[in-house]
Amino acid sequence: MIRPALISLSLLGATAALADVPRVATDIPPVTSLVAQVMDGLGAPESFLPASADPHHVTLRPSEAQALAGADLVVWIGPGLMPGVAESLPALAGDARVLELSAAQGTERLPFRQRADFGAGHDDHDAHGDHADEGHEDHGDEDGHDYGDTDPHAWLAPANAAVWLQVIAEELSTLDPENAATYATNAAAAQARLAEAVETATADLADIPSHDIAVDHDAFQYFERAFDLHAVLTVTTTDDAQPGPREMAEIQERLANAGIACLLVESEASARQLRTLGGGEIGFVVADPMGGWLDVPVADLYPAMITSLAGQLAACGK
Repeated sequence: MIRPALISLSLLGATAALADVPRVATDIPPVTSLVAQVMDGLGAPESFLPASADPHHVTLRPSEAQALAGADLVVWIGPGLMPGVAESLPALAGDARVLELSAAQGTERLPFRQRADFGAGHDDHDAHGDHADEGHEDHGDEDGHDYGDTDPHAWLAPANAAVWLQVIAEELSTLDPENAATYATNAAAAQARLAEAVETATADLADIPSHDIAVDHDAFQYFERAFDLHAVLTVTTTDDAQPGPREMAEIQERLANAGIACLLVESEASARQLRTLGGGEIGFVVADPMGGWLDVPVADLYPAMITSLAGQLAACGK
């Protein structure tokens, strides 16, 4: 018979062990998914991004930033995605370590595309593959990183996610060396799972007749580059610049005549608004860059986002 005193001591020991695991605050769901995989079996991250918030325009009130206030580690994409959070983050996060994924060594960063960059021909696809700080003039921030002309949607490159899994494990191990082996094992397992997702996505997209797509918001170029897709037009650019009447007429003509496989939109509302532009003949894929269309456990979201997006585009393009 186990005595109550022994049960209490056992629970106390378990509580102490859990208390040693770093408290981690994350920004967007794909990042939360990566961190959750690395922390599997030890703890779970908590997002500081309010539900349904637009990361490009969000600002945080103290009442919305409880996850930051108690964090030992903050993992986020960086100020390029959330300029409104960048100024308040030091005060809200206190003494927490901050891991800025977009600045991690080995991360591919691509420049913003302008509307003129679309439809210039597939030979230009590789021209945008250089890191944003190579041969492209950026606007520097005071922290020494360049963000002004860099597309911040870097999590949609699976190769970046693979780099970040390792970096996340290293940061957690620095804070919690007793569990370093578990973090390393979890990161390796997550990288293997990611590789399987990329293999599945590549196979799904391999045989579609056209790799040309259109997007309503230019947020997917990292995914396009990873899977040899070609966005030949966009309705809005990455900085949300809206087309004028003349540009919209040109977009309508190109959608009707360019043989585009499908139009990738971020919401059903956008699909309804744009459906008439393609003359009713173009297919639509509704998927946002955060994986918001998925109903899966948070740890499953990142690999599911890669395979689901590829599968929908493949089905749309056949």
